[in-house]
Amino acid sequence: MPESKQKPVNHIDPLFNEAFIRIFGSQSSREITKGLLNSIFEHVGIDLLEEIDEISAEHTSVEGSVNCKSPRFDVRLLSANRAIDLEAQCYPEDIENRSLFYASQLMVANTRRGLKSYKGIPQVIIVTLLNDEALFSDSESFVEVAGMRWTAEEEPQNLTSSRILFVVVELEKVRKRYTELTDEVLGDELLSWAYLLVRGYRNKKDVSEIMSCHHSIEQFAELYGYAVGDPEVVKAYDAYQSAELEYQSRQDYLARKEHEAAERGIQKGIKQEKTAVACRLLKMGTLDFEQIAVAAGISVAEVESLASTVNSGD
Repeated sequence: MPESKQKPVNHIDPLFNEAFIRIFGSQSSREITKGLLNSIFEHVGIDLLEEIDEISAEHTSVEGSVNCKSPRFDVRLLSANRAIDLEAQCYPEDIENRSLFYASQLMVANTRRGLKSYKGIPQVIIVTLLNDEALFSDSESFVEVAGMRWTAEEEPQNLTSSRILFVVVELEKVRKRYTELTDEVLGDELLSWAYLLVRGYRNKKDVSEIMSCHHSIEQFAELYGYAVGDPEVVKAYDAYQSAELEYQSRQDYLARKEHEAAERGIQKGIKQEKTAVACRLLKMGTLDFEQIAVAAGISVAEVESLASTVNSGD
């Protein structure tokens, strides 16, 4: 029996979870992941990473639960006294509370026992690559950073801390602004990264140009190739696309049925109004059936039927 050939996949989205964690979450990913994070950190004024001490993926979980689910990180890494979670998210729903939960779990999991000072608590950074509609639509920047802030009641100043930081890279802004590779994109390392992740990976020429301009991105093609060549990734991506098509088909069906129901409701309301007009004219007794039918917009037979009801009601 001839061996079955696997269906080729031309362009698997590098932000698709199984591909993402293979590109950025393996032991061989340390340099490329450090490059991506440092380009983000430099953009928002966060101290750069020197080395990555530990890196893990495969939906790394830690203790703790919400709705009976363990918190699972896309790519978790440790660098000096910093714990970082790198997430690729396609859905912005409840991202604020989810990020807070991830941050709290990372801090607890990476705080050494027996600390003599709270200064030994690690800095926690949650980095989200958001591949959906922008959260900060009024801002021109495609990168936003926030820390923990509280306001003292008796003092006018705000107290802030960089112990926990949240960074969101809004990739949809890049997708809408740059439909092709430009000198502006090539001249900015983070912009090159963002463009590569949302558009450039589909074009070998774009990938080559970007990698030749930025040392931190040189390894992308190799790791992306490993990801799309993994049968498990291909299988998961095929299943994901099938599920997306089924979901979209279901949404289209529900939208169509909702529209049909609304149309039926409108038609029913119009019919009820015409019937009410005919009944009022019948009670007045000044017009014959044909005149009432014309005035109400219904048939003479319908007027005759209504007349018997009106008369019996009298």
